[in-house]
Amino acid sequence: MKSVDFIVKDGHLIEYIGKSEHIEVPEEITTIAEFAFEGNKKIKSVIIPNSVLAIGRAAFGKCENLKSVILPDSLSEIEPLMFIDCKRLERVALPRELKIIKRMAFYQCKALINIDFPEKLSVIGANAFEGCCSLENLELPSKLQRIGDRAFCQCKSLRELTLCSILFDLGQEVFFEANKQIKLIYTGTSNEFFNLFTSKARKGR
Repeated sequence: MKSVDFIVKDGHLIEYIGKSEHIEVPEEITTIAEFAFEGNKKIKSVIIPNSVLAIGRAAFGKCENLKSVILPDSLSEIEPLMFIDCKRLERVALPRELKIIKRMAFYQCKALINIDFPEKLSVIGANAFEGCCSLENLELPSKLQRIGDRAFCQCKSLRELTLCSILFDLGQEVFFEANKQIKLIYTGTSNEFFNLFTSKARKGR
C-alpha cells in the first residue's frame, strides 16, 4: 500500500482515499477514525495490524463489497455500527483480547456465515448481529455476561446455539424472528438454565 492512500496525523488514520481492493493498514497506525472507510465501494479485504489499539464507530459501515476483515488482537472493543450494512461480509477474524461488541456492530451483515467468539468476550450489545441471516452456528463463550436486546434478531439460518455461560443479563427479543428450529446446547446445570430464562429481574440493555 502507498502512504498517499491514507490521510494520517500522528498515527491516527483519518481517511482512506486509495483505490485498492485489498488493504493492509500500515504498521505505524495506532488508531482508526470513525467513518474512515465508510461507504467505500471498492475494498474487498482489510488486514489491520496489532499496532492499532482503537477503531472508531462506523469505520467500515456500508462498505458494500467488503468480504473479509482481520482485526488486530490488540483490540478489546468493537464500536457501534462498525460494519453496519456490509452486506457481502463473509469472514471476520475477531481479536483474542476482545471483551465487548457494541450495538449494531454487524447489523445487516447478510453474508456472515460463522463467527468465532474469543473466550474473553463478556458483552454482545443490542442489535449487534440483527439481520445476519446467513449465520448458521454460534458458540457463545463462557465469560459472556450480557446479550443486548435483539442481538440475533432475524438470524433465520441459525441452526445450532451453544451456551457455555450463566448469563446474568439476557435482553429482550434476542432471537426474535430467528430460525424457530434452533438446536440449543447448554453446558450448565438445569437450575442455571431455568434461572437464565425465567428471571423477571433481568432487563435488556
